Amino acid sequence: MAILCSIKLAIIVLVPFAGLSVIGGLIPQNGEYDEYVKAYGATTARLLWNAGLTDLFASWWFLVPAGYLLVSMAACSLRRLPMIWRVARDSGDWHNTSEQGNLTYQRSFTMPLTGGRALQTVMDRLINQFRGGRYRVTVHGEP
Repeated sequence: MAILCSIKLAIIVLVPFAGLSVIGGLIPQNGEYDEYVKAYGATTARLLWNAGLTDLFASWWFLVPAGYLLVSMAACSLRRLPMIWRVARDSGDWHNTSEQGNLTYQRSFTMPLTGGRALQTVMDRLINQFRGGRYRVTVHGEP
C-alpha cells in the first residue's frame, strides 16, 4: 500500500495526466475524421486520429493513469481512516468549525540535550519508538 500512497509517484503520474487533459481540452473530441481534416489538414488529422487524441478521454493511456490516481486516493484515504476516526471520536463535537484546528496530525516536543550519555540514550530510544510506530522523526541540532 505504501507505493499507492507515494506522493512522488502521484506527482509523476499527475503531471503527464494534466498535460493530456489540456491537450484533450484543446483538441475537439469525438468528431468525424472529415472535421479534423478540415480543421488541421490531412497529415495532422491523420496523426491526431491515429494517436487517439480525437477520443483522448476514452483511450487506455488516459484511463490507466486516471485509474491509478483513483486507487491511490482511495488507498491513502483508507490508510488514514483509523487515525481520523480516532481523532473525530475523541475530540467531542468535531463538526463545529471552530474546533477543526484541533484535528492536527503533527506533534512536536522539545527535549534539551544536557545531561550527557544517559539523556542521549533516552532520546535514541524515543526516536526508535516513534519510528517504529510509523512516525516521521526530525531531530534539530544534531551534531
